[in-house]
Amino acid sequence: MSLTTNSNSYLQLTPMSREAMQTLRGVKEEVVKRTQLDSIIKYIYQRAISKASSSDIRTYKELITVNSKDYTMYINNIPFVRPQILDIVTQLSELFPECSVKHTMLSRGQDGKLYDIAKIEESVLPFVNRSKDQPYIIIDWS
Repeated sequence: MSLTTNSNSYLQLTPMSREAMQTLRGVKEEVVKRTQLDSIIKYIYQRAISKASSSDIRTYKELITVNSKDYTMYINNIPFVRPQILDIVTQLSELFPECSVKHTMLSRGQDGKLYDIAKIEESVLPFVNRSKDQPYIIIDWS
């Protein structure tokens, strides 16, 4: 859909076919989705670079919050849906080659530290308070 003005200051309208009209909503939704994902990726990228340039810590962890009412996921208050996490991790992996970029579940221990549930032995899992599990994206450059 294009609405433009030329030097004569009158509107020129672009003809829209039936097929183009039928796909407008999908195209608009895809643009919104891409904009949201680009914002998330840029946000995480900048924060990881900031962490690497100002600290000896070799990992960056970004919390993913979840609205339990509609299961929408958020990073920096930007909404996205669960299937898009793979796109986010893939693009971050391309931006941080030779680094480990993953999506995982972390749980806060009684000592206040975050522990990767995937790395805990099966025999210990029944004794872990899973109510404190939270999803994260982790970038590791160690």
